[in-house]
Amino acid sequence: MRTLLTIDSRCGSCRDGCAPRRRTDAAHDRRLSAVRLCGRRPAAHGFTLAEILVIVALLGLLATSSGNVAYSTYRRFQVEKAARQLYLAARYARIFAVERHMYCRLVLDKTNRRFFITAERADMQGVDGAARIIANSYTKPTELPGLVEFEQINVLSGYATAAEGITDGAVITFYPDGTADMSAIQIGDGESHFAVYVLAATGKVQVQFGLASETPVDVVDLDMEGY
Repeated sequence: MRTLLTIDSRCGSCRDGCAPRRRTDAAHDRRLSAVRLCGRRPAAHGFTLAEILVIVALLGLLATSSGNVAYSTYRRFQVEKAARQLYLAARYARIFAVERHMYCRLVLDKTNRRFFITAERADMQGVDGAARIIANSYTKPTELPGLVEFEQINVLSGYATAAEGITDGAVITFYPDGTADMSAIQIGDGESHFAVYVLAATGKVQVQFGLASETPVDVVDLDMEGY
């Protein structure tokens, strides 16, 4: 047990005159130890090299995963955008043919990965040079973006389905009476696919996500549709 010398701080001298008094105080000793322990600074802790390497590896995996998801989403957006553009072009071709009383053709150029609309008067059908490409604020020749391409083209028509200068592709004709060549076009980039359909009896256009073979064209009841 420690022996302590108690000093009176008020007078700067011993409590018992000038003779210092020695005493033992176990409680005081414990309090002093507690004060020393509380005043001790905690040991500093940091990351080891192994921990830092693990964190860096996890961050790399997260970044790679996020990048792959973003890229896949972007590619799917490009396919969907191309399908929507083709859908709008086909709708415009139908409206143009009916309003102008002209044969309107949607040309699909598979080699150059593009499509455009041509029109010719009904009385000049089949005459060389009679068709002209339509380019205005509603439609214009469009190229497929990125890796998007025509994966499948099926056109059922009683007329020629080839266009001048097009070696690989097809032509969908919209007639002045509102009918059209029955068609099924599949657009994709190898991963995402969209199918665009043209109904023969009404000339209406549909676009659906998925392969053309997996999304068949619905049968249209003309009485229910009001035609």
